[in-house]
Amino acid sequence: MQGDPLIFVPKLDEAEIIHAQKLERVSITLMNRALDPSILPGSPKYFSVQCERNVWPVANFQVAKESHEVLDWVFNQTGIPELIAAQENGQLLQVPGIGDFKIEWHFAGDMKSIKCMYGLKHGANTKHACIYCLQERTKPLVTSVDEARQLLSKRSCSWDGGLFSKSVHSKPVLGARGLGRWKPILPIPIDRVHICTLHALNRIVEKILHLHFMFIWTIRDKKVQIQAIEDMQRVLSATRAHGGNVLIFKDADLSGKSNDVPNKPSLSGAHCSKIFLKNTLPRGSEKIWMDIVHATKNFMNGGTDKRNQLMMWEALDELRVYFTKLTLTDDQRHDFKSKVESWGRLFLLCFGEHHVTQYMVSILTY
Repeated sequence: MQGDPLIFVPKLDEAEIIHAQKLERVSITLMNRALDPSILPGSPKYFSVQCERNVWPVANFQVAKESHEVLDWVFNQTGIPELIAAQENGQLLQVPGIGDFKIEWHFAGDMKSIKCMYGLKHGANTKHACIYCLQERTKPLVTSVDEARQLLSKRSCSWDGGLFSKSVHSKPVLGARGLGRWKPILPIPIDRVHICTLHALNRIVEKILHLHFMFIWTIRDKKVQIQAIEDMQRVLSATRAHGGNVLIFKDADLSGKSNDVPNKPSLSGAHCSKIFLKNTLPRGSEKIWMDIVHATKNFMNGGTDKRNQLMMWEALDELRVYFTKLTLTDDQRHDFKSKVESWGRLFLLCFGEHHVTQYMVSILTY
């Protein structure tokens, strides 16, 4: 029997192949060693949740809507939950001609897929935002320009004791559904669940951009506002997002019948990465994210808000390696906690805890 267990990670993601048609894709990744004895514990290649090698497709199935009930039914038509349970309880994997292996199961996916797999509500205003603990929040829903203007200047906490207060953290109970109780479809402990960090970075950047859009939408001087909108559209179009034609406009769904709320941007991984690369715009700043901040025309508090936002983006730029790299050095792993907290506190300084998203709370606190 080999020494350390092999680490297998089922991955689940949802794709819209045609309008209103959802395709669930299940794959499995062997995360460590790949049966290669030369890759030893401590090597950067030993464990990498973003590994693109040794990935095998398991299943594709179409669903009307991704939900706990649908995924529970699908997985229980297979023997996968029983196999994982048996190997978690000590059953060995026998590989003819190579050996017998202990198996350790992990799980990976985007936030929505993970929450569906563990029986958690995944709406934007869900009380339990974090997948790793039971801390609760109350998050106001922004439905108007007046509310946006009020919230952007607000610094109240959404969690008792503050986001970083460990006093409100406790692990979920695996078992029956209900308040603070997870119901996993696969018998994999929550501390072996991994967020898709590439997807997380995209959603975080989209959130920050939308907060910039919201600020521009509240500028009272129409001449300044029009210039800010044009500048922001020009800067973001340089990333080739939305086919190189990014527009800021009133979003009918977000606005409803009586409000006026701008649209949310949608970025692919490639477009998101360009925001952090060297700027190629004529007379542009060094990085595109710098021009994004300048485009908001935020002169509040004598320019302090703008300086804080530049520092927040710079901290996210330094943190980006942890979202995108397949392997990390020992120094990078050692510095992660301080870097993520530094960025998180700058985000809170700029926008407040009420704008912390589900991805953010899981990353910032765990």
